[in-house]
Amino acid sequence: MKDKLSPAPRKMVTEPPIRIRELARQPQEEAAFARRVGAEETRYRSLFNSLDEGFCIVEMIFEEEVPVDYLFLEVNPAFAGLTGLKNATGKTIRELVPDHEDFWYGIYGRVAETGEPIRFENEWNAYGRMYDVYAFRVDEPEKYHVAILFKDITQRKRQEANLAFLADIAGELSRLSTVDEIMQTVGGKIGEYLKVRSCSFIDVDEVKHELTVTHSWMAEG
Repeated sequence: MKDKLSPAPRKMVTEPPIRIRELARQPQEEAAFARRVGAEETRYRSLFNSLDEGFCIVEMIFEEEVPVDYLFLEVNPAFAGLTGLKNATGKTIRELVPDHEDFWYGIYGRVAETGEPIRFENEWNAYGRMYDVYAFRVDEPEKYHVAILFKDITQRKRQEANLAFLADIAGELSRLSTVDEIMQTVGGKIGEYLKVRSCSFIDVDEVKHELTVTHSWMAEG
């Protein structure tokens, strides 16, 4: 009789099952993801800290669906110098500026609710500064977080106002003929521009140490 053939020996499976391979890859993928996140965070912080413009992220506070305050979650290094507000993170604007104008609550509240970004210029009356502002919503809508990028344009606005004032004066002078007309008109323009009720023009005699009022203007009423 012929010998029975023995079955061929089976090869040992050395490759781990798919589930084990997936579990082994997870720590590697998580580490790679953490490195990417860390790199992104480093780049973000570098940009955040190097901005010349002021930047902050605030959380809007509502009472009966009306924006009444906002909490500073984060501010960049330029923020304090541009606003005069020190150590703002973790505080509300009402804590720092109790008489803060309602305008700012309304405009940032709309951004938080609608998600529509806005660019505008406005004066902050409490500090006498003019700002160019860009505000946009960040994070989940229900958090009511608004990012605010701004720069102080007070000096630029003053220069623009001065140039417009001088152009106005020059236009008036071109149609006037007498000294009295010129002084009265210029005095009125200066009073309106500086928001004063009277203006005097004085000759100074440095030798005699004397002052002589040559012309005066006073607002009516």
